[in-house]
Amino acid sequence: MPEGTDQEFEKIREIYKISKNEYDRELEHFKLLEEKCEKHIFVYTIISAAVTLLLCSCDIFVIRFALGLSLFYTLVALFISFLGLKFEEMSILEIDIETLGKWDILEHKELLIDLTSRYVLDMEINRNLNNTKAVMIHDGHIAGQIAFISIAISCFLSFIILITTTSGQ
Repeated sequence: MPEGTDQEFEKIREIYKISKNEYDRELEHFKLLEEKCEKHIFVYTIISAAVTLLLCSCDIFVIRFALGLSLFYTLVALFISFLGLKFEEMSILEIDIETLGKWDILEHKELLIDLTSRYVLDMEINRNLNNTKAVMIHDGHIAGQIAFISIAISCFLSFIILITTTSGQ
C-alpha cells in the first residue's frame, strides 16, 4: 500500500470504488505475472537454441519451414515476455496519493479510469493497476503456444517423412 493518510485513501476509494484488500490482491497478481514472465523467458531461450540447432541440421524444406516458423514465434514470445518483464505497471493509488491536488481536473481522472478499466488475463478486472503488462505477458504466452504447435507440426512431418522414406526402401 502506498504511503498516505487514511483520508487520502478514502478520497481515492470513493473515486475508483476499490478497497485496500482489492489493491493488495492486484499487486499480488502482478507479482505472480512477473514470476511467470521470468519462467517464460528462460523456457523460450532454451527452445530458441534447440530449434536453431535442429534448423541447421535439417535438409528437408517442409521441416525447415516449420522449424523456421516455430523459431520466429519463439523469438516473438521471448521478445514480448522480455518487454512485459521490463514494463513498469502504474498504480493509480500511488499517482493520486503523491499528486492528489494535480489530478482534480475531470479529464485526467477519466483518462486514468480508461487506462485501468479493461479486462485482463483470465477475465480478471484490474481497476486500480494499468493492465498493459498483463496483456503483454498474455500475448507472449500465446506466441509461445504457437511456437510449441509449430515444433509439434515439424516433428510430426519429420516422422511422416521418415516412415515414407524407410517403407519405400
